[in-house]
Amino acid sequence: MDTGQGLVLLSVLVQSVGKVLYGTLLGGVPIALFVLLSFCLCAGVFLWVVRGHMPRVGRRHLVYLNLWTPLAFFTFFYALKHLPPAVVGAIEIGVSLVVASVLVGLRSHAWPRRLRFVVFTSIVFGCALVAASEVPDALAALDAPEVWLALLASAVAGVASVFTAATSRRLAAAGWSSATVLAHRFYVTIILALLLFPFEQSTLALPDPPVLALTLLVGAVGVLVPLLLFQMALRRIDELTLMICLAAQPLLSYFIALPSPAYDWNWVTLAGVGVVTGSLVLDVLASRRMTSVARPG
Repeated sequence: MDTGQGLVLLSVLVQSVGKVLYGTLLGGVPIALFVLLSFCLCAGVFLWVVRGHMPRVGRRHLVYLNLWTPLAFFTFFYALKHLPPAVVGAIEIGVSLVVASVLVGLRSHAWPRRLRFVVFTSIVFGCALVAASEVPDALAALDAPEVWLALLASAVAGVASVFTAATSRRLAAAGWSSATVLAHRFYVTIILALLLFPFEQSTLALPDPPVLALTLLVGAVGVLVPLLLFQMALRRIDELTLMICLAAQPLLSYFIALPSPAYDWNWVTLAGVGVVTGSLVLDVLASRRMTSVARPG
């Protein structure tokens, strides 16, 4: 496993912890408030780190990144409000993997190698299996429309995450550091969160200080640290490899969420998560073998 893959897997581990904490502890916190606090924290930290510096080259890509970022995160956290984290992760990864493979194929004018095609096909199948485990409950539940919207939001988050990663890679190629990207990518996200916050609750009053502190803590674990690790990894691997490494997320979310009283699980979910994770392991091992073969004597 190379450094880029290791950074992604570490990012996924930390984000999986953050997802479970969010779904377990912050069910009563409006999505817009969580996004607002988390990304103000993230932007504030990195604006201080880079002293507000913004390179001149690549600012057009920064505009695109500011547009893709809120779409990715608002849909993601909406889905987490109504679905278990492993289900959200499986759908998001499955969709993003298909989109990433198409983009990489178009850019290189070639299909992925046969083993990688088998890997991401298996991952998509596993993601579909995990999503299917939620459908019967959705049909029987009184809040079925919200659950179906959450399934759709998970897919949209997957598409947006691919374009977010691709745009971040272009900024990295233009000489932007990880800290500089994270300092300037959340302007539109913060503005939208400010605009949406009044519509999510009848009063503009903020939660009590302990809830605010807990929200900031979960935001640091689930947003700030994973994004930094993710941004560092983008400099070392392509989008398709990135998305395959992200396939570890459903398994980690599954086991991290087991102690939480907020989630129930069944064997179909576990089977789908197992397929996704097994496919990820196969790809990592195959990539390691190819690297060893390509390395001179």
